Order: sequence, then structure tokens, then C-alpha cells
Amino acid sequence: MTRRFVQLLPLEPASFAVFLELADDSGADDPFVRLDSVGGTTHVYRGSLRSANGTEVDRVVVQIPALPSVRGAGPEVSQRLGPASPLRRMGLEWQRRWTDQGQLAATSQRLFPKWLLPNLDGDQAERRLPAMIYCRQRQRLLPIPSPWSLRPLTTCHDDELLVRWGLPPSAGATLPILVDASSVADEDPPRFYVAAETVPDELAGQGVVGLRELRAELAATFSERLIADPTFDINLYPSTESTAEATESGGGAEPPAPWFVFSPCEVPFLVRRWEPWDLERFVDFLGGRAIDPQELSFDENPDSPDRDPSLESEKAASQRQGGYLFTSEGSGLDAVEVLTLKLGLFAQIVEAVDRYSRRLGPHLDIHPGHLVVSGPRPGHGLLPERWHFNVRLLGLSRARRPDLPQGVVLATSPPRPRRPYASKAVREAALIEWCDGELIIDQVQQVGEGDNRRWRLKGRLKDASGILPPPRAGDSLIVHWPHQLLGRAEMQTTAAADPASSTSQAELVFYTEPLALEESQTQRLESATGTVLRGGRYRLLPRLDVTDDLYSLGILLLRLLLVNDHQDLSVVENLLRDLPQAGGLATDTQGLTYEQRLEAAFANALEEQAEELAASNIFFSEEDRLNSRANAIPLELWTETLRLAWRLVAFRPALEMRISIGLSVDRAAEDPVAHLTQIHQETTRLMRRLQAILFRRQGVHVEMHSVIAEMMNALGDGVGSGG
Repeated sequence: MTRRFVQLLPLEPASFAVFLELADDSGADDPFVRLDSVGGTTHVYRGSLRSANGTEVDRVVVQIPALPSVRGAGPEVSQRLGPASPLRRMGLEWQRRWTDQGQLAATSQRLFPKWLLPNLDGDQAERRLPAMIYCRQRQRLLPIPSPWSLRPLTTCHDDELLVRWGLPPSAGATLPILVDASSVADEDPPRFYVAAETVPDELAGQGVVGLRELRAELAATFSERLIADPTFDINLYPSTESTAEATESGGGAEPPAPWFVFSPCEVPFLVRRWEPWDLERFVDFLGGRAIDPQELSFDENPDSPDRDPSLESEKAASQRQGGYLFTSEGSGLDAVEVLTLKLGLFAQIVEAVDRYSRRLGPHLDIHPGHLVVSGPRPGHGLLPERWHFNVRLLGLSRARRPDLPQGVVLATSPPRPRRPYASKAVREAALIEWCDGELIIDQVQQVGEGDNRRWRLKGRLKDASGILPPPRAGDSLIVHWPHQLLGRAEMQTTAAADPASSTSQAELVFYTEPLALEESQTQRLESATGTVLRGGRYRLLPRLDVTDDLYSLGILLLRLLLVNDHQDLSVVENLLRDLPQAGGLATDTQGLTYEQRLEAAFANALEEQAEELAASNIFFSEEDRLNSRANAIPLELWTETLRLAWRLVAFRPALEMRISIGLSVDRAAEDPVAHLTQIHQETTRLMRRLQAILFRRQGVHVEMHSVIAEMMNALGDGVGSGG
């Protein structure tokens, strides 16, 4: 089926432009091909970079934010760390995305997808799409036009203007308010609009117009323009046929609205190169799953001028051969090869997480949906197709928040942690909400001198309902103080919890980050010392770090090893039930250390779940897992690989690690990210032992080994480092 596209960026004719792919059912709520959304707050579309003559230059993925009240409610409201409007949160979130991507772009294009637009060093105005609608009749994306001037409507950020005409300021609006800038005058009220079919209750009666009325106003304007100017090109503007008119003319069921709101205001965007494989499908392919050669095509359109028939014939032949070195050996070496490839894939994932963590801190959102693969391109390289791949981490995790007081950046849980990949600590942190509590300032401490002078508050938080979950050393607090404490509307601070000094579960001692205060504010705080301040709010932020990413990596490795067409992720979850629950390295009542209990539980799992943990599960298809089929993976190597995954899931640091948020918490000497380097080294060691089985044990493979050894040296340690 021929794919259809709609031009997105720029909207005017250009030599090269970004297009969105239309879905087969263009009457659906969203007419474009939607990929998996990120955390429910970002829409991800499949697109194409095309030249003016229609040739596809590259496939792309387009991401734009989804404002909760316009394009489906997301978890942002309950997950925010402090009061902020949807527009402000969106701006802060995407500013962080641009900053993060700029850092990752300089790290490795092999490990992270290539982002094409916008220019991350460009002007802020160049990073946003205008308020746009998709006109189903014209099959075009168009700016939302003003009925009075036909110029694009823009978001009104002039709070003084909004308040003057009885509207809430932009920081408090549920929906972004649009305005025709040319209609703004001191004496006459401008016309305000919202990109929604109906106007929200808080804006009703304030002269704000929704899309239904906007279409009627535009229809009247178009009629007047056509009468006054017969050359007026109405095709440059969206159709104004209303839903009611369409129903009367066509009959039957009510058709969809003629406009689909693509962006309700000026929204940021990111365009990256499309990667053809999702991780899970590629892992199944490595395990021997038969993939239709058409699925491997770079261009699914059979009429594409870029299609190479010779490449397709090579692809089909390679698929029939299985894409392995040892497909028909009959010695079981193909099982060793599959395990080698899957460990090579895992090594790339660990390397990407390592690079990410060193640049931006813990990711905390590692799962197959955040990993993509540049799949094999037959004919490119001497090794079979399954040996050519690059795994890339979608680095824009939603786990870090930049909009905290004093510019503090903490690792927080993503809004929707994905089971079973997210650790228990990450899942629990996502459920913590704002709570009411009483605050007591015990001490106001001066930090620094002169221009660097700051003030830290030592205080107590009291909550009669109990502070849950029980805080640990290194946990943090966001404290929203009662109004007028400093003579201003609000005060919000970041603080470090000190559970060691607390007297009960209902009380917590904390130290704020150093605050920049005026002399009068310092005096007000000192006068409030010892006084119970009611009306405060707080949110506990448990300490999350790279060790939570180790858990995710362990689950991911078990998925690579054990999931196939017979057993799903439930086998991994069942395995986790045997994990020792005690934390740290403390001994139990029988005198066993955590390490000893962990090893005993692992040995028990190998015995009790022998079939689920068998080495044959490395293959995807049941016919490859028959007991009569040779499998040359040594039991010792298979057990060590499972043990690596087991220890990652059950990881406990030898020393208590603390992530600093300021002077109040010391950072331990141990580097958490160093664990990732050790995991990569252990994975590489296992791979080399497997490669020795493949290429060094049997004399018939001496010549093959010499060729492959040269290629391995050129590519670096491991497999799958590029095709």
C-alpha cells in the first residue's frame, strides 16, 4: 500500500521538508501514524524527510508535547514537584530535553539516535511549531488563522492584557489562550480563542471563542473575501464545514470534526532519525524468529525509486540461511552464536547507560520501549546479517527534573515506571504525593561570607499520619512553606532528610539547601524559630541512583535470555520471588550474609525452575528448543550468565552510597557509575569465552577465525558494533 504524507516543517514549499505519515484510517481521532508515546505526555509520530520531487531522503520520528487538557490527560499534574501551569511545565521539560540532547550528541552517535531538528544551538523561537490544525478536507497541516486578519493566531503571554479583560494569567490557564496580535488595542477588547471544540468553564462568559465558533467566523470571512476579491485562494486556508453541516449533507453517523488540533499553541519539537527495529522484535530475530524480508526493507513502498532489487534478493537469501555462521552445523554451535549475539547487544545497552549516567545521572526509565536498533543491512559487511546491529538508547528520560528551588537537580521517578523493569524503589517513588504537615524552624545558619553568603534552615517536619515511606539517609524533601512566611506569596525549598535525628515516624529533621535571602527575610525567619507553622506541604523524594538502573539492566538481560514464543515476562517475575528481601549486607538469624542468602536462592531457582531457566530458551522457536537438538552452550557459561543477571537484580552496594544535593549530605567515595563499567567488562569476558568456543576449538574454523579476528579487532571488543 502506498504511504501518504502531509508536510509539517516548513509549511511553505521547500527543497527539503519533514512530512508526517497519514494513517490508513484518516478519520481516526489522530490521523497520523503514532508510535509509542513517552510517559503519556509526548506524542511520537512516524515521518519522512523528503525532497521537493517526492524522493525519500531519510525516515524520521517527530516528537511534540501533549498538553493534558487538549490531547489526552497525562500524569503530569499529580507528578509535578511544585505549582506550575501546564505551559510552564512543558517549557521547562523541553528545555531540559534540548539541554540533555545537546550533551548526548557529543557523546556517541553509535549509542544514541541522531537528532536532526531543531538546531540545538539555535534561537528559542526556531525550536517551536506554531499553533496548527490538520484540515481533513484539504489534507494539510495549517496554522490556525484569525477570522479578522487571516494571520496565524499566537499564544498570548501578556498577563497584563489577559487580566485587564477578565482572563486568568497564562500561568494559571487550563488551556493556552490564543490571540490575533493585530487585533490588540488599548480601547477595544481583542478576540481570544482556545484550540478546543468547547470553551472551558473557567473561560466561559469571558468572550473566549472555541473552534466551533471560530469555524463559523472564518466561513463568514471567506464569503466576504470571495465576493470582494474573486481571485482569493480559499484553498490556502482550512475548510470551515461544521460537523452538523457534514452530517446533514452526508447523512448517517456523525463524521469526525473537520479539524484535528495538532498543536494547541506554539510547541517545542524534536525530529530524530528513525530506527527500523524495536528492541524486542530484534531480540526475537536474534533468537531465530522468522522475519518477513519485507519487514527489513528500509522503504516499505515497493514503488520507491530507492528500492534496490539486488539487495532484496540478498536479503531473502540471507533470511533463508538464517543469518548465522553456524546455521547448519548440527553441532549446536548456533546456540553459542545466539548467546554471543545477545550478550553483544546487552553490552551495547550497558555502554549506552554508562555514557548517559556519566553525563546526566541515573536514567531510571530503562526498558525495551526506550531502546531501538539499527538492524542488519545485508550486503554490508562480510559477516551474516545477524552480526550487524547498533543498539541505541533513547536518552531523553523523564526521570530528572530541573525545576526545583535553588537550581537543584534530583533523580526522581518517571511518571509511569514500567513493570517489571523498574525497581521497587522507583515504583514506590512514583506513588508519593504532596502531603500536609506542620513545620518548625529550629535554627537559621549562615553559610559563606560576603557576596557568597547564604542561609540554611534546620527544621522539623511533623505529620500526624506518619511520614511514608520511612525516609532513609540521603532522601530529600520538597518543602512548600506557608504563605507570607517571607512576606511573599510562596516559598519552596529543597532539603535533605536526616532520619537519624528524628524521634518518631511522625517527625523528620531536615536541612534546607543554602538560600539567598535579604536581611529583612532573615529576621522574619529568626523570629519564627520554634513556632509551629501550619499550612505547609511537603513531598518526600527517596534517594534513587544508578543502582536502580542495575536492577533494570538485570531484568532486561533475563528478558534477552529467557523470553520466547513459549514463555513471556511472567517467568522473570516468578524468578524474582526467590530474591532475598533483606537489604544491605547484614546477616540473618542463621548467621548467613546477604551474599550467601542470594547464592542459595539462585541455586534453588536453578533446581526448582530448571525448564524455565534451561539454555535452550535462548532460541525463539519451539522447534529449536527440542531436547534432541544439539546445544553447545557449556552449562558453566550459561549459569554464569544467569548469575550476572540475578546479581544485577539483587544488587546491594558494598558501601552505603549517598547522592549529594548540597553541603548537607556527603557523597561517598564509591562511584556508583563505576558499577556499569564493571558490568560491561564482565559481559565482554563472557562473550570472549563464547567466541573461543565458536572460532578457536575446531580446526575446520581456523581460516574463518583469522578473518573474523581481524574484523573484531577493527570493530573493537564485542559484536554488533556496527554494520
